[in-house]
Amino acid sequence: MTSIEPADPADPLDELAPLLSSGNEAALAGVYREFAPALRSILLLETRNAALADDLLGETFLELVRDRQRLEFDGEAPGRRLRAYLVRAARNNLIDWRRKAARREDKELTDTVLEGHLDEAATPEDLAVLGAELAAALERLAGLSDPQREVLELRFIAGLSVAEVAEATGNTVGAVKALQHRAVRRLARLSHAQSDEA
Repeated sequence: MTSIEPADPADPLDELAPLLSSGNEAALAGVYREFAPALRSILLLETRNAALADDLLGETFLELVRDRQRLEFDGEAPGRRLRAYLVRAARNNLIDWRRKAARREDKELTDTVLEGHLDEAATPEDLAVLGAELAAALERLAGLSDPQREVLELRFIAGLSVAEVAEATGNTVGAVKALQHRAVRRLARLSHAQSDEA
């Protein structure tokens, strides 16, 4: 008996990306709806500040608006190339912000990661549980190297493929696979150590 493999779902950005250079506002809005939540999640993890994550996300999409007439997303895998562009732009904005903060000797911002992500009806008990789970997850992520954490964020939060992560970060596919493998093993060890301590 032969099994029939399901077709890969179409990438919605494949249709939207080529329309950007013509100034199609509906395409730009569609790209934002499709990819901004994942990109914001990554920025939120990196900055631990909701307002700052929103600012960096806004700057990233402003760059897309400014650059879209000179960008070419025709041809093969335009959605993948657009994702790589947005990830690189967000990454560069984050690096710029960190450099400026270091020059100003800013202290870590105290805005909560949870801001803007909670149900308004959440009880204090819900908030306490969510806060504890989030703190544990962030502690484990902090135990990874920056490249390992970045690969996991791009793969599992932004939903990029290994090839897309390689393109966005300038690594080879093999290097991304190795970083992901080491990161997952390290997270497993950290999770095991935390459960032994509990």
